[in-house]
Amino acid sequence: QWLEFAESTIAGAQAPVFFAVVRNKPFPAGSAPKTAEEVSALATVLAKAMHVLEDHLEGEGRMYVLGESFTMADITAAVQAYRLFANTGYGFPELHPDRFPAIGAWLKRLETRTAFQAHVQGGMYTK
Repeated sequence: QWLEFAESTIAGAQAPVFFAVVRNKPFPAGSAPKTAEEVSALATVLAKAMHVLEDHLEGEGRMYVLGESFTMADITAAVQAYRLFANTGYGFPELHPDRFPAIGAWLKRLETRTAFQAHVQGGMYTK
């Protein structure tokens, strides 16, 4: 459930915002560029999705998405969350990392993992 949520709901809202704001390219490839209004609307959708993850992590003080154990759900959600945090919410106040303290704490735990450092923080997901 959470793996799918990250790959469909979060990534689905975030990819067009990321490509429009960071890479200045349309998403999906070959589509028309998004207007500022369209990007803003997608930022609102993304904020709602991120609040779902925030509430889930905060709700029972989870160490990881599924509780006390690191799983594939953490990997998919972390790629999306890290992209958002590394780009400081793309300049949208509703997406600023300060609005998601439980996600921030969870990412700090993941940042201690060598594979996270090498494969997520390596830059591909932020620029």
